[in-house]
Amino acid sequence: MTGAAAIAAGTAGKIALDVVLLTQTEVGEVHERPAPGRGGSSALPQKQNPVDAIEILAAVRGVNAQAGVVLSSMVQEHERAAGAWQAEWPALSELFLLAGGVTSRLVSMLSSLEVDADRMRRNLDLTKGLVMAEPLATALGGRIDPAQARDLVDAAIGKARENGRPFEEVVREDRDIRRHLETDALRDALDPAHALGESSQLIDRALARHRSMERATDA
Repeated sequence: MTGAAAIAAGTAGKIALDVVLLTQTEVGEVHERPAPGRGGSSALPQKQNPVDAIEILAAVRGVNAQAGVVLSSMVQEHERAAGAWQAEWPALSELFLLAGGVTSRLVSMLSSLEVDADRMRRNLDLTKGLVMAEPLATALGGRIDPAQARDLVDAAIGKARENGRPFEEVVREDRDIRRHLETDALRDALDPAHALGESSQLIDRALARHRSMERATDA
């Protein structure tokens, strides 16, 4: 139980940390929906803190600390330890209280999350398309020797950086790359929307499992 609770809390902590990083002014891709009396800064009136994410991260540290107490109590002398098993109970109680708080805050955070898709796109465009160099190399490597594909992509990267030009523009002018990738394949390789991998399927699978568990609980 201790390990399962700590792992679940750690998973929530990972999500919360991503939210904190994505809410930074320099990134600004997501925000917790503002609510009266929550998130305002005592010193900076313009600031909106991601309070649910912050509380999750604080609680996760407490969960980890209490899990350490419980796990360290596994080493006991003879049939019953002096002090070890007595230390388990308050640690275990605190661990589950904190883990419950993490779960509650995670629901609150995710249900109030606002995503700025336009800002996401602008951030992707900061590199002038260079962020798509890997998908291009992968697509090209499926048609020719991967080492040769990497050389062609590296050359295009160098030319784009040297001249300050968009990566896609340089690639479309490269006859060696275009010889191996037709127009549609090249367009897909340079489009961030086609670089999501298996994420959609993984999300659908997780949601389907959650719904099945809900039905089993209701039954």
